[in-house]
Amino acid sequence: MAFKKKNVEKNFLKYKECNEGDIVAEGIFEKCGEDNYGNPTYEFRTEDNKIQVLNSSGHLNYLLNEYAVFGDFCRVTYEGMIKLEKGKRKGKDSHTFTLEIDDEKFDKSFVRDTSKQSKRKELEAEKEPTEVIEEEDLENMSL
Repeated sequence: MAFKKKNVEKNFLKYKECNEGDIVAEGIFEKCGEDNYGNPTYEFRTEDNKIQVLNSSGHLNYLLNEYAVFGDFCRVTYEGMIKLEKGKRKGKDSHTFTLEIDDEKFDKSFVRDTSKQSKRKELEAEKEPTEVIEEEDLENMSL
């Protein structure tokens, strides 16, 4: 049995302090969380058993949601800032990243379903209403 140390230190990173080409995280993609404002955060366990926490960024969110699953051994590299050319944030600066995944090195304690179909099911389940009210019920309701 392999034990994992639970009381590890977490390292938080500010992207404005990074330079182009800096590796901002390298380790096992373990978990998504939320910061105090409800934005996603991503946790990577490094080989020296520390947790590297990356804050939300549009490009990083896309890369991790589209290509990575929990248990993947990932390397995230900061690629600098670009000016967005379209969309509702047109003209604003945005952080960019490169995501590399080592398919041969991953944590086997995670269930690995890398199919796009499973991610679509999760997204559709979040969008579905939790309770459906029938028209008959609306007629019988009183104010």
